[in-house]
Amino acid sequence: MAKINKTKNLDDPRISDPIIVRVDAATIEQTLASFGITARVVEINYRPKDTEFCIEIALGTPVENVTRLNKDIAMALASPSGDVEILAPLPGRQLIGIRTPYIKEMYERNLKDYKLKQENEKNNPTVTDATDKTKSDRPEFPKTFRDYLAMVFYIIQGILDITSVFLRKLGNFIEGREH
Repeated sequence: MAKINKTKNLDDPRISDPIIVRVDAATIEQTLASFGITARVVEINYRPKDTEFCIEIALGTPVENVTRLNKDIAMALASPSGDVEILAPLPGRQLIGIRTPYIKEMYERNLKDYKLKQENEKNNPTVTDATDKTKSDRPEFPKTFRDYLAMVFYIIQGILDITSVFLRKLGNFIEGREH
């Protein structure tokens, strides 16, 4: 779990309820993982105008791989400014800093939406396939000619996808490459 350093501002909603900040930390880790970078958030610093996530990357990972992803991380976090600041490396530390802008009103709105969503999920649990008694065990068959025609195109698309993967692997094998 990430270490959280608090600000001196007592009316900061991030201190009393850091749900969104923890969700953002997990989002950063998942975004980096989707690009093949093993990283974890080890520290979160609440600053007056931004929130700083200090991440630790796997040994041997080039720092440039993280710094070039600033727009992707900003998009994943839905950054209010459309950008995040990446400090790589933090001076005197073996960490990379990712600073996201902090706008109090936006944070409070996101927190309210998150809590409302959690409450709705708790009050209205989704029905799983195993407990859904309205579904029959019979497969659904096409009802119109258009459905039959679409099924033929889906089959052809599947065959072409499989064939292209096979041909690519065969070409790599012939050229002597592994992948």
